[in-house]
Amino acid sequence: LVLLRISIGWHFYSEGVDKRDAGNWSAAPFFANAKGPLAENFRSLVWDADGSLRLNRDAMMQEWAIFRDQIGDHYGFDEDQKRLAQQNYAKAVEQYDWVIAENATDLEEFSLGRDRITELETDAQEKEVRDGVASLGGQRDTIRREWTRKAAPALKQIDSIWANYEQTQNGLASQEQ
Repeated sequence: LVLLRISIGWHFYSEGVDKRDAGNWSAAPFFANAKGPLAENFRSLVWDADGSLRLNRDAMMQEWAIFRDQIGDHYGFDEDQKRLAQQNYAKAVEQYDWVIAENATDLEEFSLGRDRITELETDAQEKEVRDGVASLGGQRDTIRREWTRKAAPALKQIDSIWANYEQTQNGLASQEQ
């Protein structure tokens, strides 16, 4: 029994060290899908868990413009590099608009579902009924899961645009900068 506990402990330790060393591990998916009485606390730990920032065009344009200006200031871009940075910004906005247009139907359903999710989680009478009946409590989780699936493809594409935008902007800097 002691050997079994030691071997299981060693397995968890080695997996944890591997994840830490990889540098790309995140607890965000675990927190975003949390269940139980502390679920909302865990979900609040995830940046933009519901996608409200990434699906807000004005907020995204502002974030990208701030990044463009910060990267230019950091590297000391000349006028030509600033012009290229602005072109990269315009391309990212164009790609963003395309993603939103392509996923418009699902995003509209996602937006309408946000009110339903809020009602399920905050309405005291609704919560009491669902928490009192196990099958209805599971229904709330099913509704949340289906709701998040509506926006997942668009959010993934927006995350890719963002990553590509950062990489492209950083790539404008010369070796001396």
